Amino acid sequence: MAPRKFTREDYLASFAGPAALNGAVMSANVPILKDTRIAYFRGCGMQMIFPEAVSETIKILNTLTKVHLVDNVCCGLPHISHGLRGDFLKLAKRNISLLQEVDVVVSDCASCSGTLKHTAAFFTDDPEWKVKAEVFTKKIMGLSEFLLKAGYKPRQRMGTKLTFHEPCHLGRGQGIKKEPRELLSGAGDFVEMSGADVCCGGAGSFHIDYPDIANTILEKKRLNIEKTTAQIVVSECPVCLVQLSKAAQRSGGKFQAMHISQVI
Repeated sequence: MAPRKFTREDYLASFAGPAALNGAVMSANVPILKDTRIAYFRGCGMQMIFPEAVSETIKILNTLTKVHLVDNVCCGLPHISHGLRGDFLKLAKRNISLLQEVDVVVSDCASCSGTLKHTAAFFTDDPEWKVKAEVFTKKIMGLSEFLLKAGYKPRQRMGTKLTFHEPCHLGRGQGIKKEPRELLSGAGDFVEMSGADVCCGGAGSFHIDYPDIANTILEKKRLNIEKTTAQIVVSECPVCLVQLSKAAQRSGGKFQAMHISQVI
């Protein structure tokens, strides 16, 4: 007997991996006031690889309000990207519960904020969690998105030339483009690089699974950074920063890679 037709819709309903993250994100529409309860979402990559940047993010947030630090769990992107939908949903429910008392959840990892903004899409057929997931999703903001809305001004202006690598999960994933650039323009001599929104080759675990292809992509990025003559390339994603740090090393010291929280 021939198997029944297995459509794309059937596949996504059963496994719903990265394709489920392709829809439009919900934007937080919460007014930022003195008494707005802000929580910082600790991303796994940021916490493990770039703890210094995490410290700077928390310092910045505390200049605007008393930030709530919660022991959140992983955003679930690695799990859903590898088809582990059940594990992803368990993590999402845990984060929804942990962060239900705050008004805004800020992440300095573009992959985390991009994933969290899609949370509601995974609970549309779950009567117990649908509304909770929608409320949670509308709380999520990326760091530069939040800071610009809150009226934050960089702590100092450096006499340094800066350029920006736009993470795929930030620009294409969330439509956050002008915010980091405006902040960086106030922190130093900002110059736009060619192909700023082109992938650096990191792409989650792609650079580990396909290092040769990732290195070829990264080499193009390195050359574009060098053409700007910027001393610092800034980004808002830990995987991007891992790649950009490799590019900085290969440049022979022409530039260094830093998280946006370390510059503004």
